[in-house]
Amino acid sequence: MAPGRAALHLLFGLPLLPAALVVAGSSLLLLILAPEERRRFETVTALLLLVLVLGFAYQFVRAGAISALNLFLVGRLLMG
Repeated sequence: MAPGRAALHLLFGLPLLPAALVVAGSSLLLLILAPEERRRFETVTALLLLVLVLGFAYQFVRAGAISALNLFLVGRLLMG
């Protein structure tokens, strides 16, 4: 099993076939843009990283971790 496909499946519950297509598509996009222009390649890489961060943030909110984080932070502020 490819590491990228497995990671998308384990982290976000994405079925294996669509996860493989996402990994293949993003890899091909990076390969197509790599020789063209360095700035555009860096932009696409940054956008893919942003998609990953947004996926983590969505899972964080969906799991209800925001309320737990708020309780932790408020408790730390009140305790000094």
